[in-house]
Amino acid sequence: MTTEMMDKLMWHIELYARHYVNAKTEHVMELNHNTAMGYIDAVRDIYGKETAKILEKRFWEISLN
Repeated sequence: MTTEMMDKLMWHIELYARHYVNAKTEHVMELNHNTAMGYIDAVRDIYGKETAKILEKRFWEISLN
């Protein structure tokens, strides 16, 4: 995988994480979490487990801070 492609994947997961953190209601929070996890599952299918682990770790780093 190229650095450019990883940057694009990371950009999307960071966007979902920021929306998750800034959600005003539990419903919106859950929606953003489910979207991010679905995205990570798709990445796992296409790019493999290691890439998906990196993205999931980044999602939780942003979400829990």
